[in-house]
Amino acid sequence: QDAQAGHIDAIVTMPINKESWHAAGIKYPGHTELLVDRTGTKRYCMMLTSDAITAGLVTEHCGYADVPSRLTIAKIVDAIELTAAMMRRLRGREPRLVVCGLNPHFIKVRDGLKLHVGHWPAPQSSTRPILCLPGLTRNGRDFTEIAAAFSSGTEPREVFTLDARGRGLSDHDPDWRNYSIPTETQDVIDVMIALDLHDAAILATSRGGLVAMVLAAIQPGLVGSVVLNDIGPVIEREGLLRIAGYVGRTPLPNSWDDAARMVADISRNAFPAVADATWSRVARAWFNDKNGRPVPGYDANLGRSFSATDAAPPTLWPQFDALKHARVLVIRGETSDLLSAETVRQMQARHPNCVSHVVKGEGHAPLLMDQPTIKVIQGFFAHAA
Repeated sequence: QDAQAGHIDAIVTMPINKESWHAAGIKYPGHTELLVDRTGTKRYCMMLTSDAITAGLVTEHCGYADVPSRLTIAKIVDAIELTAAMMRRLRGREPRLVVCGLNPHFIKVRDGLKLHVGHWPAPQSSTRPILCLPGLTRNGRDFTEIAAAFSSGTEPREVFTLDARGRGLSDHDPDWRNYSIPTETQDVIDVMIALDLHDAAILATSRGGLVAMVLAAIQPGLVGSVVLNDIGPVIEREGLLRIAGYVGRTPLPNSWDDAARMVADISRNAFPAVADATWSRVARAWFNDKNGRPVPGYDANLGRSFSATDAAPPTLWPQFDALKHARVLVIRGETSDLLSAETVRQMQARHPNCVSHVVKGEGHAPLLMDQPTIKVIQGFFAHAA
C-alpha cells in the first residue's frame, strides 16, 4: 500500500522457504504472484537484471518438465513486450532482444554441467512422480521398461530418469574427483529443484541407492517412498572388487551384435534366469549410440575414482536410518555379490516400514525388466501413495 501510494520507492523481498509457505496454507508459489494479487496487476512478468544483461521470464515457479505445456505464443510475445518496455525505462534506448530456446531433456547444475533427464509423462496422474537413479557406470536407459510400465499403466505415474555426470548423455566432468557421492547427491538436489520435485518416489539402483540414502539424510523433504535396488548400508567386499576390475576397462564392441554377445558373456553366470534375447536390450543401455555403432556409455575417468585397492567404504547405517520417515522396498538379486541377505535382514529389523523382494536368477543389479518384479514395485509405490 505504501508503494502504491508513493510513500516508498521500492520493495525489497527476502528469500522465502516455499515448503513452509505451503505448510502454512499460503497459496502463492512465490513473491511475484503475491504482489500481482495484492496490487491487482493484469500484465506482468518476472525480470532479473544486472548491468550486463536482463532476462524476462515467460514462466516462473513451475517445474522444468512443466514449462513446455505452459508456453504459448501469446505469453512469449507478452513477456517480450513487457521486458522491452522496462528496458527502455531503465536504459533510455531501444533494447536488443534474444529469445532463448528450451531443451527439456537437459538440466544445468550449479557447476555448469548439463545432465540428461529422461521423461515419461502421465498428464492425468495426481500421485507422486518417480525419480530413477542408476548405478555406478549405468544411466537412465536402465529404467526404460519400468518407466514405460508406470507411465502407461492403469494408475499412471510420471517418471524421470537421471544420467549422472559422466554417464549416458550427460556432460563429462573435466575433474574426475567430482565423480563422488557428495557431488552426485548435490546434482540430484539441483535436478529435483529444477523439476519441482519434492516428497518424490525414488527408484535407485546400486550407486543411485547410496545417493538416495545421503539425500534422505540432508534433504528429507525431497524423499517420499524409496526402492533400493540391490544396495544397502553395507557393501560386500567381493562385489566391490569385481566392479573395480571392470570400471574404465570394458572393451568397446565393434557392432551392436558384438555388444549383445559381450554383455551376455560378462553377465550370464550371475543372471541365469535372463533370456538370451534380453541381452541386446541391455547392451543398448550399457553403451551410447553414435552413427549406428556402440560407443562408451560413461567417462573412463570414472575408474580413477574407484580403485580396487581402496578400503571397503564405511557403513551407511545413519544414512539408512534417515529413511525411517519413508516406506522402503529393498530388492536383492538372488546371486548378488554386493548386497547380502544378512544386510537385508538387518535393514528390515531397523526400519519399521521396510519390506524386501528377491529377484530369482539375477545378480547385481537386477535388471528390473521382468514382469513379476515390475508388479512388485508398482504395488509398493501404489501402497506408499
